Amino acid sequence: MGNLFVNEGLSIFVILVWLGMNVFLFVWYYRVYDIPDKFFYTRKLLGGFQCAIHTIAHLFNVEWCVNARVNNSDPYSIALSDIGDKPGETYLNFARQRIKVVTHPFKTIELQMKKKGFKMEVGQYIFVKCPVVSRLEWHPFTLTSAPEEDFFSIHIRIVGDWTEGLFKACGCDKQEFQDAWKLPKIAVDGPFGTASEDVFSYEVVMLVGAGIGVTPFASILKSIWYKYCNKAPNLRLKKIYFYWLCRDTHAFEWFADLLQLLETQMQEKDNAGFLSYNIYLTGWDESQANHFAVHHDEEKDVITGLKQKTLYGRPNWDNEFNTIGSQHPK
Repeated sequence: MGNLFVNEGLSIFVILVWLGMNVFLFVWYYRVYDIPDKFFYTRKLLGGFQCAIHTIAHLFNVEWCVNARVNNSDPYSIALSDIGDKPGETYLNFARQRIKVVTHPFKTIELQMKKKGFKMEVGQYIFVKCPVVSRLEWHPFTLTSAPEEDFFSIHIRIVGDWTEGLFKACGCDKQEFQDAWKLPKIAVDGPFGTASEDVFSYEVVMLVGAGIGVTPFASILKSIWYKYCNKAPNLRLKKIYFYWLCRDTHAFEWFADLLQLLETQMQEKDNAGFLSYNIYLTGWDESQANHFAVHHDEEKDVITGLKQKTLYGRPNWDNEFNTIGSQHPK
């Protein structure tokens, strides 16, 4: 309750004053009802004053909203860009002209945009609009880049009309290199969501991602690796257990590539045991199982290309918790 008055004190005060004025006018209405001139002129003055304030407020609101969502940011938008409920949150939006598009297998694209004042934390998401595709539609996407990188990125799977339109607007359907000036403008709102910085405060962490819910862990794992390489003082992590459950890894092949890169870098740092990951494939049939069994003895997994072999079915969480607990007693 204390935080409510601290954060919304001005709004509460204005509302109470407004309610008080209405109560006063309501009571006074009956007291002066028999005095026509006084009643008439009072209502005329108050009505005109309220209408003027209401109109001015709407004009400012529309101007800021249109400039922020459609055109380039004006000084008012820039001045208000840091207004938000949480650090790093904004209510206004900015067009990103300097973007880079990376195509991944299975109709997945990655948009990399210059930060230019954009502040983010791991585990957050943004709303994205492409005016070329639709001037009204905003779509949420989880940030997949790390705060330590000089850009922020999202991964988009092409599964609907809007994403298909964005795919074509970026020239990805032409299968050829596109000049930067031909790429569309992208409007960004955010970032939003609670940052997952608590992961850096423990010596042992257990991360679990399922399906599309694995995307936030791209940002988390990247940030952990940057902090580890730079010997960040706020990083207490000594061991990470990562579990990835999915029906089909092909849709998230870019994430498997990220794990493969981390795996290689950890071996180069002579710390291969820092990250222990398990991939569970929940959607498979008998023919696939036979194919996997034939290639089981190969050095790398036949699906992901990782050294860690893919497991089939779902994890027995009781066993997993007991195993990890026994390896890291209090």
